[in-house]
Amino acid sequence: MSKGDFPEIIIYASRRRLILAWLISIGFTTFSLWLLYLGARGEDCGPYSCSVMQVTGVLASAFFGWASFLFTRRLVRRKPALVINSEGLLHNTSLTSFGQIDWRDITSVRHENVSRTLVPAYRILIELRDPELHVQQMTLIKNFIANISLLFPQDRGAQINRAGIDRPLRDVESLIRRYWIEFRKNR
Repeated sequence: MSKGDFPEIIIYASRRRLILAWLISIGFTTFSLWLLYLGARGEDCGPYSCSVMQVTGVLASAFFGWASFLFTRRLVRRKPALVINSEGLLHNTSLTSFGQIDWRDITSVRHENVSRTLVPAYRILIELRDPELHVQQMTLIKNFIANISLLFPQDRGAQINRAGIDRPLRDVESLIRRYWIEFRKNR
């Protein structure tokens, strides 16, 4: 097969899922600010101390406010979540995205069920020869989060879940596998 048989494929994040996540984060931010307000008033704190409500409100509103900001930015800046081409894979599907991954750095591509409940949850796991090398190139916050995930042997690599893209996972896995098989030895 020639390179012409393998055009660059650009996959965007699911806009519908991003909007839903944004709305949920706005809701939690609002609820957290309400807790902060109730705690600051010093009355109607129920069985909890008002200072606990204030601390919870501050921490939760900071966390969910930050999440709201990130979702807003992702909605406004419409950059690709995944780019697949002859060079490799550009992975931008989540907070801990690995960025550019060369085909020769990938050791396997698999689709797996990661559900720990009755509801099935699937992901594509792209195992890397040296994930620590990719983690070192991340920003400070991404680096911290990615290092935590590297503690779990089953999560050592780039992960793509349904929430991160607007195409079916099986189709994306098939594309990645096809390109990986073709270009891993040619690079």
